[in-house]
Amino acid sequence: LSAINVSGNPYFDVAYYGQQVADWANRTGAYGKAGWTADSVTAHIFNEQRMSLWEHFREVGLEQRLNPSASFDTGAYLAARAAAMNKATGTDAHTVESAIAAIRARGENPIMDFYNFGRDHGIEITACSGKSCV
Repeated sequence: LSAINVSGNPYFDVAYYGQQVADWANRTGAYGKAGWTADSVTAHIFNEQRMSLWEHFREVGLEQRLNPSASFDTGAYLAARAAAMNKATGTDAHTVESAIAAIRARGENPIMDFYNFGRDHGIEITACSGKSCV
């Protein structure tokens, strides 16, 4: 179980993300119970949903705007992604939701999107702070 949830990406901290998922699940009632810990929710995701935390970030965490680490603020990235899309198209039509849709259409998560889109469009990664870390 632990080997599948190892990440070599500096923006994805497995322990941090597991705690983000546990906090989100406890806050929202996701997965049908309360009292999730990082370890128990990680095991549930692997055993019941058959995915790693990296895959969970792509499939669920993106939509919930969960941060993959303290050094990557997903909400800030999505706002910057929408602004970059607006700049590229010369419109104000793009929103965080359309940024999510664009990332989903590529089959990526925000970290992957940063490497494949964001860097080339001048988006800088920001660390979460205060409420953006929750």
